[in-house]
Amino acid sequence: MLLDYLQTCHHRFLILSASLMMLSSLAFAVETKDHPQPVNLEDLRAFTEVYTRLRDQYYGSVDQQLIFQHAITGMLAELDPYSRYLTRDEYARLNETSSGNYAGIGVEISSADFQLKITGIIADSPAEEAGLKTDDIITAVNDQAVKGRQISESLEDLRGEAGTQVSIVILRQASASDESVSQRYELLRRVVHYNEISSRRLIEDFLYLQIKSFQHNSARELQTEIASQLAHSTVPGLILDLRDNPGGVLKSGVAVADLFMQKGLIVTIKTRGETKDLQFSANHEQLLTGIPIVVLVNSGTASAAEILAGALKDNHRATIVGEKTFGKGSVQTIFPLANGAALKLTTAHYYTPSGQVIHKHGIEPDVVAVDKIEDADNDPVLTAGIEVLRKL
Repeated sequence: MLLDYLQTCHHRFLILSASLMMLSSLAFAVETKDHPQPVNLEDLRAFTEVYTRLRDQYYGSVDQQLIFQHAITGMLAELDPYSRYLTRDEYARLNETSSGNYAGIGVEISSADFQLKITGIIADSPAEEAGLKTDDIITAVNDQAVKGRQISESLEDLRGEAGTQVSIVILRQASASDESVSQRYELLRRVVHYNEISSRRLIEDFLYLQIKSFQHNSARELQTEIASQLAHSTVPGLILDLRDNPGGVLKSGVAVADLFMQKGLIVTIKTRGETKDLQFSANHEQLLTGIPIVVLVNSGTASAAEILAGALKDNHRATIVGEKTFGKGSVQTIFPLANGAALKLTTAHYYTPSGQVIHKHGIEPDVVAVDKIEDADNDPVLTAGIEVLRKL
């Protein structure tokens, strides 16, 4: 009994020592900014005591890994909606999504108004085979209601390992006179190649380019797409559609802005403490030199897409048409952890070339147009963009 007691005390001492070392390093980091109060060691001792009591005396099974995961999650919960702990599987899915290839069901999603609305179905995908339709609203994923959760959590649940099953509940308007009906679908995920960039010619031979999100190879794909269009005819004007573009890879958004600018500041990234602010400027050969550009935005335009819109606006390279953008102007850095998981932490904020903070403010359009598409042939924002382009 004495030996067991001494081992238990030694174990608790090791836990307390490790916790003290961890929080001491945190205290040093925190004290470099605005001189806040140091870490309260009594709080640290209380945390260690609670953990050891729970582990040793709780009447029931205790999953130690899960306890620490919940503790980390709780530590991040009150910071902001974007800082979070990524499990090993979530981190792997994030890497797959950033590459443009992932296992999912093959839908394009608009998250405006805090809903998951299907805006497109990818060809030869599980969604197409199951009969999902544009304008269907996903209300639940794997029996978890979309309402009341972070939209990003529901989107992540749609993805997973190829060959695994995901259940969704959709709300569909049967007809103009009928009420919406709810229907459940069971789908098998598989690897889907998601084409982030599409193009077509509009009236008067204007070029229409849509960027759905920014992945690692978006700038290169955009160059290829424009070169393909220029092989057929010249371009008198460009419509760049960033509506419902949630952002993505920061460097990719900067690289795309560089393609449309000959010179000028693209974005300033202001970090905390004594770390120097970062600035990215155009230094690439400009595509479509001298060609007028109109950028379409809405409340679903966020993050790297807002950087692109803000850079083109402030450098007088494009006219912005649509609605005020989302206002997600914070930088999340991914820190891989030793256990295969990762920490996604807000580490900086974006500022436009004119010095405007993007976070919670968004980008104001030069020409306001309400983004209400009632049918495929009636797009008021695109129509307004064409009218603006004709005058440039």
